[in-house]
Amino acid sequence: MPPIGNQAVVALVFIEEKFILLKRRTRDDDPWSGDYCLPGGFVKIRETLLEATKREFTEETGIDGEYLEFQFSLHPLNPFSRGELFVYPSVFKLNGNHMLILGDEMVWGDFVSMSDFKISTDAIKGNQLIKGEITIWGLTQRIIRECFKALDLDYPRS
Repeated sequence: MPPIGNQAVVALVFIEEKFILLKRRTRDDDPWSGDYCLPGGFVKIRETLLEATKREFTEETGIDGEYLEFQFSLHPLNPFSRGELFVYPSVFKLNGNHMLILGDEMVWGDFVSMSDFKISTDAIKGNQLIKGEITIWGLTQRIIRECFKALDLDYPRS
């Protein structure tokens, strides 16, 4: 089924105090290629948001989406560069012990702890989460911030 085009899903997936972070493969046809991201992607026709989230999670992490335990959703957000796109973030708990087996679109993935990140501000990219070579910015940073706020978890301050 083709994607709907203006709806996407993103999953912030926790296993204890860590969450899954991925890095997109560099591609000419992907405006977010090379960026760090959360599992997610476009919703297909006749697919629910939850079905799309589980499908994308499985494709990108190699972990069956049935191990995801839904916690809550946030209101949809828009990337500043694509105002017509509605991104539906949800928070999940990952049940069981799993190893990431990255899909073709990803070059890196790990379970990371927010306590390892610092916040920085860039004139072009705005607020960023920084940990060594990892920089999380844009919509991904906004989604993580909003989810941590909703969960009343510690988030780095500038």
